Amino acid sequence: MDFQVVVLAGGNLKNLTPLISKDVPKLLLPVANFPILYYVLHQLRQSNLKDLIVVVEGEDAALHVGG
Repeated sequence: MDFQVVVLAGGNLKNLTPLISKDVPKLLLPVANFPILYYVLHQLRQSNLKDLIVVVEGEDAALHVGG
């Protein structure tokens, strides 16, 4: 059976302002030299789930995630 995965990566958290800028989504915050989103996508790939959509808030965030 094929699954489609939706990863919600939108929004900025004001409490994380010292760690990231207001233009960067919180899932791009680096943890152990990789953004948090990397670990989510890596686990999906390991689970053989490849049809996915990453939802972000705003065009600037989309450029950070997609670029």
